[in-house]
Amino acid sequence: MLKKLILTLAAASFGAAAAPAADEIINPVMRLNDKARIDVYNRETGIAGQFDSRRFVGTDDWVKIDFSDVSDLDANVIDRAAPAPLLRAGRFREPKTGVFCNYTFAVKPAGENAAKLHITVTPESPEKLRELFWSVRTNAPFLGREIRMTIRNGQVRYRDQKVIPAEQNGGWVWNSPAGHAVEQVDIPLRFGTLRLSGFSTGAMICKYGDRTGNLRLALPVRDGRVDAELDIAFLPYTATPLDLSAAANMGFADPVENDRQGGWTDQGPDNDFAIMPLGLQTFGNVPVRVLDPAENGGKSVLAFRNPARPEFLKEAVIPADGGKYAWLYLFHAAAWCNRKAAGSIEVAYADGTASNFEVIDRRDVGNWWEPAGAVNAAVVFQGQNPSSVIGMYLSRFRLERKPVRSVKLTSADNSVWLVAGASLVPDEGIPFPAVEDNQERPLALNPRNYREFTFDKNPVRGSALDFSWLLDAPAGKYGRAVINGEHFEFERRPGRPVRFLGVSICEESNMLEHADSVKLADRIAACGYNAVRFHHFDGFLVKPDATRPEIDPAMLDRMHFLFAELKKRGIYLTLDLYTMRTGGFSRPFKGMFEVKTQMMFDPELRKNLVEFARNLLLPVNPYTGMSMNDDPALVSIGIINENPLLLHHDEYKYPNRNPVQQANMTRTYRAWCEKNGLTPQERPPAQEWLRFLLDQQSAVFDEMKSALRGIGVKAPFSDLSCTSMYPSALPRSRYDYVDNHTYFDHPTFPGDMFRMPFQNHNRSVIASSFPVPLQAGAARIFGKPFMLTEFNFCVPNDKRSEGGPVMGALAAMQDWSGIFRFEFGTYQRSWKIDPTGNGGQLGAFATANDPILQLSDRITALFYLRGDVKPLSTERTLTVTPQVYRIPQAADYANWFRRQNADIPENFTKLGLLHRIGMRVADRVPAGSFDVETLLKGETLVDLTKPVASPAGEFTADCKNGTLQVVTPRSEALVIPSGGSLKGGLLAANGSEVFSTVFAGALDDKTLADSRRVLILHLTDVKAAGQRLAMLGSRILMYNLGRPSPYLMRRGKVEIELVNRAPGTAVLRALDVNGKTLADVPFTEKAGKIVFAADPGVTGAFAYELLRR
Repeated sequence: MLKKLILTLAAASFGAAAAPAADEIINPVMRLNDKARIDVYNRETGIAGQFDSRRFVGTDDWVKIDFSDVSDLDANVIDRAAPAPLLRAGRFREPKTGVFCNYTFAVKPAGENAAKLHITVTPESPEKLRELFWSVRTNAPFLGREIRMTIRNGQVRYRDQKVIPAEQNGGWVWNSPAGHAVEQVDIPLRFGTLRLSGFSTGAMICKYGDRTGNLRLALPVRDGRVDAELDIAFLPYTATPLDLSAAANMGFADPVENDRQGGWTDQGPDNDFAIMPLGLQTFGNVPVRVLDPAENGGKSVLAFRNPARPEFLKEAVIPADGGKYAWLYLFHAAAWCNRKAAGSIEVAYADGTASNFEVIDRRDVGNWWEPAGAVNAAVVFQGQNPSSVIGMYLSRFRLERKPVRSVKLTSADNSVWLVAGASLVPDEGIPFPAVEDNQERPLALNPRNYREFTFDKNPVRGSALDFSWLLDAPAGKYGRAVINGEHFEFERRPGRPVRFLGVSICEESNMLEHADSVKLADRIAACGYNAVRFHHFDGFLVKPDATRPEIDPAMLDRMHFLFAELKKRGIYLTLDLYTMRTGGFSRPFKGMFEVKTQMMFDPELRKNLVEFARNLLLPVNPYTGMSMNDDPALVSIGIINENPLLLHHDEYKYPNRNPVQQANMTRTYRAWCEKNGLTPQERPPAQEWLRFLLDQQSAVFDEMKSALRGIGVKAPFSDLSCTSMYPSALPRSRYDYVDNHTYFDHPTFPGDMFRMPFQNHNRSVIASSFPVPLQAGAARIFGKPFMLTEFNFCVPNDKRSEGGPVMGALAAMQDWSGIFRFEFGTYQRSWKIDPTGNGGQLGAFATANDPILQLSDRITALFYLRGDVKPLSTERTLTVTPQVYRIPQAADYANWFRRQNADIPENFTKLGLLHRIGMRVADRVPAGSFDVETLLKGETLVDLTKPVASPAGEFTADCKNGTLQVVTPRSEALVIPSGGSLKGGLLAANGSEVFSTVFAGALDDKTLADSRRVLILHLTDVKAAGQRLAMLGSRILMYNLGRPSPYLMRRGKVEIELVNRAPGTAVLRALDVNGKTLADVPFTEKAGKIVFAADPGVTGAFAYELLRR
């Protein structure tokens, strides 16, 4: 078998390689390919793993060595293979002459980390062989690296180096001069040099395409045949770690904050670097010695001062060994960064001279929170403390080839510079670890690409954008929503499934003045939403400083009034009982996450939540005459918002350093052990702890449901409203309905959570193969209703308009019961994204203030709520058994780097484009169902490298080209990348100048072809005037929300064609975002085809109304 033909060259880290098992791979490796090729790999991460090219990424080194590239020739026929000495033999056609040749190809070990290749080639006819060569192909990471050669010219040997240029697309790069023979080639890999020798021949370098380099070493032909050898050796890089022990002034763990001792930045145990690996470590591709504080008086890091930490080091001098080196490498980070110099370096040489360097923030170092690489600062270690994702950087500085006496580091008194390791490296050609294009640069919007406009949010009643006709007022007119199988239906309208399209109303927006509540309800109804979710309200509802969940009657009155206004308009309600409050408890809490995590193990906190539910749900609403609990407009209740126990956060680790959490977890765990006949462990095995957490998630729900039913609460319940891990099928199978949350391009935070700047990747969900909403939707449990009570395609992603057709179509195809965009609006005095005023700051989520989100949800309303897109007729099931905790990958939920192994496998989620997908819980996996372990093998189930269409043909996606067509009898949508054209059934869009979503939908009871009133949308992008934006690689950084007004609409022309054969004279009008008519739009009509040019920069419109008179 192939796995037995693996020859290990060296370990990923510095030093000798360990002896691998027969099927074990240790990087880098050399493998004899089954087509007579040697493959040499160096993983970017340096993590050993199975030899499988699918696991390698574009930043991994990959060198392919064969002769004349025969391994890629179709005519290469393998005749036989013998295991010793790793022999391949075959027949191939020589490319230049077409002569068939027989070959043998053997590999023999030649000492540690070395091998000898032996090739023979014999033509089957006497024609002369031409252009046979050793072929050494390299992939994209080698572009720009120096390939070093030893070349002989007569009696003179000299060194030369050549670079394969990144910018060149194919063709010749270099060849050895006539009469000059190459005798040795050194190719820099990630962790060492690949040395080729044992020859003396001519050479050339060329390029295949824009990513592949090719070094050719001519094979000598003697007596009409080839008989040649090639020596290969791997030479690991060496390095000398510097000893920081004398200068170290802080540790990594910090038990007490702000006590001027302990560790790291002196910010306490919730914000230190206690996870730092100790001892000799390889970071990136350089060994660094990280001091163990237990062996150095508690000191392990050099922390340099700034005004916030004046007690830290001003400077430190580190002695060196007098050797000659090419590079100084630092393993370091910074805190409280400010884009200025963090410090300086002086490398003193034995001859009295020195090299001096400045260490600049975001060039040579970066923030240890939410690390992001820069040109000379590669992120080489990441982890997480209770406060943030954290990381460290590797940076290097070029030295003169002189004996180094010492290295002096000096603070610049700006940021706190934190140095945890330093090494001197002699190898000239060592490549720097892969860094994205992470140099931050301002993103200046070209004013010629945008048109200013004022967002008037007051809906024009009866306009083409007034979707309130979709609502069936008042809410509750058919009785309470009850569950029947996988759907909600109304008591007095049995057998007719009901769907909910909603938005979240957050924080003080739930408790506005009455006049503003009326305005808010009108705007929500006009968008076509038939449901809302009251969210993040509990922190504003409970009285300040209360020790029990006492509700402020004035705040409750405002909420009751808003509920009544929504109900009048046909808008239903869902809510969560716990989201964010830290008040109303008998003890203080730092934040909502601490409350949620402790509530899962503390029965007193759960009793407090039941009391809160009584105070919220049972009082009579004076504006409806009944309590919220008795009101049929209340559809469902989530118990605790986003409370999965399967998280990698420290709050769920056991033992737990929070003494209250530790005591509650210990009591609960011991009781569980007693119930299950197990002996409690101080550190439970991973599988046992996973089983306990799953049982506890279920037990908390059962307890809360029983207690809430005990006080008379009637609505259906759910819980665990985030994550899509397959073990969570067990607790979710107990819920009345399943709830989940999902976001595409949710902002991440280089600094504090939800503090500027926000960071977004700005990709397309279609080109990303629909992770949203399919990953979240796969968590559905068949036989129960499924809702997404939070989703969004977030600002400032300029492709977010695609979210309307994507979410609307897929939710309808999957036949989910509810989808709720987070959020319509938030209002607090500290964060004024006001859902009631005109304009407003363009936040990451606020639909009330984003015309693109509002208009794209009109598409969702017709596809999903009206039902234009039909459910898929087949289903695919992932069956999870109660023994799921025994699957090794299931326990990876607790590991930051491997947690995706516990997620529902991606290959299964992609089936959601063709079938309804979900999970079931059963004692065994029935025939025809998928099981977790089979899916984890990674077999492709849906090939998204080519267009895929749903069985009924309504939904066609081309992920490779980023296009989408949704075609139904009553509506159609097209998503078109910049420069593209696309055709649906009746709708076509030609020559789109920018990324656009184009839509047409009938607003009467006719088909699109016969409708006399059609809404046409052409959605580009909206930015806020005055926004400060930057690019970090391909990502967008948003430093402020911009001004409330005016907005900037993205110009971009597209020609829209629509076949409409309804009777009457056609009129085409441009509409403002609120539905007001702006102007008539010129068009042509021929044989029932309407053609016009849409461009927001010209018409000032994203929406158009086609009328037949």
